[in-house]
This record gives sequence, structure tokens and C-alpha cells, in this order.
Amino acid sequence: MSDVQYFRQHKSFVEAGDSLSTYTVGLCYCDGIGVAKDPIEAYAYWSLRETRDQEDARWARYLLEKEISPETKRLGELRARVLQQELDAKVAAYRAGRKFAH
Repeated sequence: MSDVQYFRQHKSFVEAGDSLSTYTVGLCYCDGIGVAKDPIEAYAYWSLRETRDQEDARWARYLLEKEISPETKRLGELRARVLQQELDAKVAAYRAGRKFAH
């Protein structure tokens, strides 16, 4: 499996409601695995309510906070709010058996 396939697979798992994959998608964004590096997206995924109880995600976000600017952190927090709403809608659609746009 290529890095791009790995990223896409885990992102689809998140969109289907798999909370464990939220950490993995954040890691992909942080390290550029199958997707361009994006600390804002990494921070956002590690800030989702699904990952708040995951020790790995909390630790990763803590380490990332040491490397990013306050502005990047602020943007990550804002993105997390929007991302949570997007994912809530996609998970609800998935559970209802409807298709949703990627």
C-alpha cells in the first residue's frame, strides 16, 4: 500500500466514525505521509473530541505545540471546530447509509 493509499484509507475510516484513525490522520498531516505536511490539519485532528482521550494524540499535540507559532495553534483550534462539524455530518450520513462528498 502506498503512503497516499494509507492516508486515504485512514481518512475514510475517520469519516465512517473510527476514532482511532483520527490520530493516524493527524500523524500523516504532521509528517507528510501520503499528503502534504500541514501542522494546522495535524493540530486540528489531534484536537477532535474523538482523540482527546487518546494518550498518543494528546502527547503528539503537546509536542507539536512546542514547534508551531501561536498563530498556527490558533488556526488549528479554529480548524478543529469546523472539522468536527464536517466529520459529525459525514459520520451521520455514513451511519444512515447515505453517500457523502469527499
